[in-house]
Amino acid sequence: MVQSSDIQMVRPEISFWGSKHHPYYIWSEDYSQQSSGTRVTYILCHILNEMGFEAYITSAKSVPHFRTLQLTYDVRKRHQAEERHPIAVYTEIVEGNPLDGEIVVRWVNNRMGNVGVPIEFSENDLVFYFSPVFTPSGVVADSKEILGVAEILDVTIFNQDNVEEDKRNGFCYYAHKYIRDGHGVVADKFKNNGISLCQDIPRTHQEIAGILKKSKVLYSYDLSAITNEARLCGCPVVIIGTNYLYDNYTVADGVVLNYWHCVRNEQDIDINEVPEEAKVKQVEYFEKTRQDTYSKYESVNNFITVTQEKALGLISSNYTPGSREIASFCSNHDKVFIYGGGSIAKNCYNVLTSLGIQNIKGFIISDGAKTDVETFGKPVYEFSKLPFSPQESGIMLAMRMCFREEVLPSLKESGYDYLHYCVKPR
Repeated sequence: MVQSSDIQMVRPEISFWGSKHHPYYIWSEDYSQQSSGTRVTYILCHILNEMGFEAYITSAKSVPHFRTLQLTYDVRKRHQAEERHPIAVYTEIVEGNPLDGEIVVRWVNNRMGNVGVPIEFSENDLVFYFSPVFTPSGVVADSKEILGVAEILDVTIFNQDNVEEDKRNGFCYYAHKYIRDGHGVVADKFKNNGISLCQDIPRTHQEIAGILKKSKVLYSYDLSAITNEARLCGCPVVIIGTNYLYDNYTVADGVVLNYWHCVRNEQDIDINEVPEEAKVKQVEYFEKTRQDTYSKYESVNNFITVTQEKALGLISSNYTPGSREIASFCSNHDKVFIYGGGSIAKNCYNVLTSLGIQNIKGFIISDGAKTDVETFGKPVYEFSKLPFSPQESGIMLAMRMCFREEVLPSLKESGYDYLHYCVKPR
């Protein structure tokens, strides 16, 4: 594997009298091993700190081995006093500029619209793509617009330790977004004969790795991190070609799926035979990964250079207001409540407190869904039992869009004033 020591990494200018570089505020939901999207935000924060820069995430959840600090009100005030220009980094699902970054970076880690509704970027935003595959249709990204982060997979778990190749047997399969977003169902020949690694069956990463180390092949309906985890375990991968796959993961410049993957249409797959191409791709994977790791370290170098130069040349027209709307909404209400019980609601609380907003009075969840009495020391109310009137209360809607559509009718009918937090509504 390539090490960062093999590559000349960018380092900040060091001074005994203060910091001359500009801090990074990275919008992140709570870390989850099941979510590549949250893993990469934590890893970006970690590598920036390891390189000597100053980076913070909005999540309060810490993870062993990662240097990730939470963005707080005190941190913000210190940066203001030092006259440093924060660089806010948002993934493609976040609308506006809730962290009030003077420099705004949009980091596209998926095809726009695959998670949430596509949002529009400001002409002053800096846009980076995790991979060329995620550029909009008809757009060819320059290499300097790519920001990959190396080693997003846990090689301490996904590896070929204790693998007995001659004892591999059977196959496993995976489908998540393909099913969740209503694109289709898993074919019976996979369901009836293989082991499901779908997310509806709770498994630890160690359990998943154990299955991959014993399977002859993984069939996947999604281009997901699990396909690379499989190959780290020595398990060949076959991507199942569907309209969903071709519509979402082919880019105009000719970078196509089969550079990395063996792709087969569902009806052409013989579950009793592992395609020779899948075995060849498995061997090629490690050399391509070595080359890809070099380019990812270089992309981090470029990201730092571009964003720090932007901060140094900051002019007022580059500023994109975002948290002003949040602050204004909160100041117009005696009491502010956060509607939601998941990671987006927790992220909303962390961002609001980092902005110095002190009138957060609690969390709201839908009737019948209450599991906690308190969150962050604040009471949790079922919506119908909220003991405060619409005249004195404002509600931050902090949940995924599918749930917003369920709660909006009753919220509007009740007369409560509300504001969508970060993720663009339909």
